[in-house]
Parts: sequence; structure tokens; C-alpha cells
Amino acid sequence: MRPKLQVCKTEETGNFVMKQLGVFLGMHRMVSGSGIVGEAIFNRHSGADYVFDRASGGSHITLNDGHKEGSMYKYKNFLWVSLLSLCLLQCSQSTGPETDDPPPLRTPAQLTTAEKNLVESCNEFGFKLFREIVENTHPDSNIFISPLSVSYALAMLYNGADGETRQEIASVLELSGFTIDEVNLAYRNLAQILINADPDVDFTIANSLWYRTGVPVLASYKDIMREFFSSRVEELDFSASWAADTINSWVDENTNGKIDKILDPPIPENIVMLLLNAIYFKASWTFPFDEVETYTSTFYLETGGQEACQMMFKDTDSERKELGLQDIPLLFYQDGKIKAASLPYGKEGFRMVLLLPNPEIAFDSLAALFTRENWRNWNEGLSSVRFKLGMPKFKFEYETGLKRVLSILGINKAFDATTSADFSNLLSNGGVSVGSVRHKTFVQVDEKGTEAAAVTVIDFLTSEPPAIVANRPFLFFIEEERSGAIIFMGKLANPVWDE
Repeated sequence: MRPKLQVCKTEETGNFVMKQLGVFLGMHRMVSGSGIVGEAIFNRHSGADYVFDRASGGSHITLNDGHKEGSMYKYKNFLWVSLLSLCLLQCSQSTGPETDDPPPLRTPAQLTTAEKNLVESCNEFGFKLFREIVENTHPDSNIFISPLSVSYALAMLYNGADGETRQEIASVLELSGFTIDEVNLAYRNLAQILINADPDVDFTIANSLWYRTGVPVLASYKDIMREFFSSRVEELDFSASWAADTINSWVDENTNGKIDKILDPPIPENIVMLLLNAIYFKASWTFPFDEVETYTSTFYLETGGQEACQMMFKDTDSERKELGLQDIPLLFYQDGKIKAASLPYGKEGFRMVLLLPNPEIAFDSLAALFTRENWRNWNEGLSSVRFKLGMPKFKFEYETGLKRVLSILGINKAFDATTSADFSNLLSNGGVSVGSVRHKTFVQVDEKGTEAAAVTVIDFLTSEPPAIVANRPFLFFIEEERSGAIIFMGKLANPVWDE
């Protein structure tokens, strides 16, 4: 039988398969050598699909804007670490009946044209999301998100929506050119490739649907959640004192304890349902840093401050020769705006990509250039040359609300608490809207490798009827309805009550 997604306790069905082409599963901006925020997940990067320009000569990249005793350049205040990831792909067009002997699992390098198009869509969503968060975050604050986690949560939301509400979600996710069946197949097929991409990398994706006792969630929606998202589906007494702890326990389990809480008890009375995605990633560097080489250095903040940090150091050429892993190279790129390093995990295709702005380039201007076209150009420009690398150790958590950012990107009707939100594919009587979308992450990067986790939670509220409170000047009319005759007209500027 097909292997199953590593999802929580029961009700796991279906499998996911999706590919990566260097899509962002985690995106990160490092601002301080001491802070930490984040969870997201970095995913595998298929080297087979890249053409590298061969370059010669030594290069240096120092990710602290400082230098190491004459061997590195001094760089600008910001380190931008973007954890290379994957995003949605579409599976093959076959939708035939499941058999006990399915075709061999495809690898991340075996993308169809349709799947590559869907990867591009997912990349673009990640770029838009990251740019908006950067623009609305203090320059000296760290950022770490998992576009893949957010995308999974929104895809589950997309299935419950209809009409203009669904159209807005599809537009923001860059899914307008795909049918919902194609989208669901892509998400279902994604996980199989990710969790099986490298036996040396621990990678899991989990989804869940929790709804208040008695809420009439459509059986068809629950079936989709199980079949295409391998989701745990649970009816729960939200009023019970242990309800929030039950959901937090699921989060803790599916992030390996790195995120132990996403809800504060008690669950508010107006919340009727929750959609959750959790991602966990842990991998060792293919070429670990030598702890003996780690030294205390200075990290230069964008606003002019300084922070002490523990700077890891590596001469890539000597390590590569020593380990004899020439087919999994450390890669380097530079142009007039950035220097980049690509560092492999495990034995296959997961990588971390570091982008460091040149001294005269402000970080925010680099974020503005962060498009799928530039990302593709940067990746195609990576080549296997000798370079020296200095990168600080870091570990932090990050949490943010995404409602405002998603509204800016174009999702508005889903949040409308009156009558505009259309979730008629979710509940038999509709009548709900999205209250909030919250994202929480964790990341740790050290000499041995990287550990990261992400959780995205969407909560649904009972919709309120439209309200009108005349607490400011208004017009009023008295008419005879059947004839249409207007008898009186008035403007109330001040609600006096003359006796």
C-alpha cells in the first residue's frame, strides 16, 4: 500500500506528492546575532534541474558584515538567510483507482510541466508574503516563516470556500489557472516526495481539522481533508477545560516539541472550527562546521547597532576534498548586488541558501528584488568554486498574525464577519468567517545542522448579522412604500429632544 503521511493520531488517509524546484519552504531574515524566531521548513533542492556556471578563483563570503583576520570582506549590516524549500507541485494526470502496487515514487527531479508551473505559483506566493512581512517589520527584528505551511493551511481553507471567497484565495495562492482537483492532487502528492526525499533528513507535514461539538461540517469536506491532506478530523468539546491542551498536544507532537502551544485556554466561545498545519525539519550539514573554528565576532545591525555573535567558519575547498563528496557541492554566486552560498544537507537535495547584500545595498531594497525571476537567475548562477564562509549560529522563535498581510495581498471576503464570507463548501448552513490566521515558527542553526518547525492555524468564527448603529449624522425619509411617494426628508445632525 502507499506509505502514509506522518500525521497525528488517527484518521490519516491519502498521500501527498509534490516537488520542489528551489521553492521556499522557509524564508528568513537574520538581523541580530542573538535573536531567534522561526519555524518554517526548508526543503530539498533538486540539483539535477540546475545548470551551474563554472567559475574560477577563490571567493569569500562573510555573513556577519565583519571580517576574520584578513580573510574576509566587510559586509553590510544584514544577513538574509533564506532557507531553500519546496512548495506545491501537481502530481501526474492519472486519477485512476488506487491499487496495492502503485507506480514507483517519483523523485524531486522528475517534475512534469504542469508541476513546474504549480511550483512557480507557490514560489510567487512565498515571495509576495515575505515581501509584505519585511515591509511591515522593524529593520532590527528577525523574520522566519514557512510559506509551505501557510500555503497548506490556505489550501484547506480554499476547499471550504466558494464563489468570490474562493476566487480571492486562489488568486493570492497564484492558483487561478488550476482546477481544484489539480490543486488537491498536487498537495496530496507533495508530502510523499518531501518525506521520502532523503532518508538522512527528518521531514514531516501534518494537517488537522478541529470543530466544536454539533457544528454541521459537511461530510464531503471532511472526506477531502482526509483524502487529500491526510488530515486528522476531530469533533471536540471546545468548552471543555482540556480542549486547548488537546490541540496544543497535537502541535507539540508534530513539531517534535519545538512548538508546544498555539492556543491559550479557554477557546473563545465564538470560535467554531480550527484548521492547522504543522511542519518539522531536522537535518545535518553534508559538510559540518568544525566547532574549533567557531569564534566570537560582531554582527552589524541595519540601524547601526552591533551584536556579539558566535561566527562559524569554513574553507569549502578543503572540506570538500576531505569528505570526497564532489557530487553534492557547496555552491557560490555573486553579482553587483549580492553574494550567495548554497549549503547542502544530508545526501540528496535539501539546501540552505544564504543571500548577503553587498555593502551599498540596503536589505529592504534586496527584499523588493525578491521575485521568482531573480530567484531563478540566482540559482542558475550558483557554481561549485572554492570560497570561505563565515556564518553566525542562531536560534529563535517567531510568531506573527497574517490577517493584515493576507488582506493586503487580496484575501478579504474570507474575513468578512457579515454576509460576504462564503464557506458553503464547509458548513451546510455557511454562516462562518475567518477570525485570524496565525503563524508560529522555530529555527536553530549551528555547526551540526538545522532544526526548524512551523505551525499555521486558521480559526473560524460564527458570522454576525449586518449591523447599523446611527451614532453620527444621517439622513432619514418617510415614504409610502406601495406608491413610492416620499412624504418627509430630513438630516439628523444633532439628536436633540425638544419638549
